[in-house]
Amino acid sequence: MQSNSILETKKYPTLSKTPILVAILEIVFKSDESVKIESLRPLKGIFKQDFPNQLENKLTELQLRPDLDKTFLSLKDKGTNGFVFASETKKRDFTISTVSYNFKQHGKYSTWEEFKREALDIWIKCIPIVCPKTVSRISIRYLNSIEIDSNNELVKAEKLFNTYIVNSGGGSQKPISNYFVRYTNPELEDNITVHFAQELKIGASGSLPFIIDIDVLFNNEMEYDYEKLSKILDQLRIIKNDYFFDNLTDFTLDLIK
Repeated sequence: MQSNSILETKKYPTLSKTPILVAILEIVFKSDESVKIESLRPLKGIFKQDFPNQLENKLTELQLRPDLDKTFLSLKDKGTNGFVFASETKKRDFTISTVSYNFKQHGKYSTWEEFKREALDIWIKCIPIVCPKTVSRISIRYLNSIEIDSNNELVKAEKLFNTYIVNSGGGSQKPISNYFVRYTNPELEDNITVHFAQELKIGASGSLPFIIDIDVLFNNEMEYDYEKLSKILDQLRIIKNDYFFDNLTDFTLDLIK
């Protein structure tokens, strides 16, 4: 990945059957030293209307307490370490702490532009309270579901995806009904790492349900800069799309167009 890739633009096919199950955007940062977890409580009021389902993430510690011939387990409450906000439908949620922001969209996905805009609109409202000074990680993760009708017949793995495994012991391929494969590819020049996972789950008769999980991370500490963060997100999206579409054969791509 060349260093000028941040400016690169690409065209991808428009998918009428969007396979995205969950889209995630995460920012890991370091706040100003004056910001404590209690400083984040005003966010509950700020997001009360759009995200009425609100919870506190509790930090607990498991304690072992030997007592004569018995051992007792107990959980010690160590306080709040973050806040979780979910929409009324729970199709959108985000978690915020003094070190990270995580936005999730479940189900229907329209465009990258809309997803990014909503995630960053929330982030912008958090900025005056969390006061980010540096950023150490920016990432996006997409979980995709593609279900293929096999008509109860054997289907060659290479017909469906360009990433696959085969059982070819004894000189002939043998059927596989379930598998999981994962690899990591570091794009070292741009401090970017890609985690790619693909799973064939056990489905109903005649169905081949696949999950494709692509996680793209920028790992490099830098001073917080909104415009740079936005451009890096666009770069990560390009890389994510490269891995997703490069993995699809024409046969599978036609199924979701």
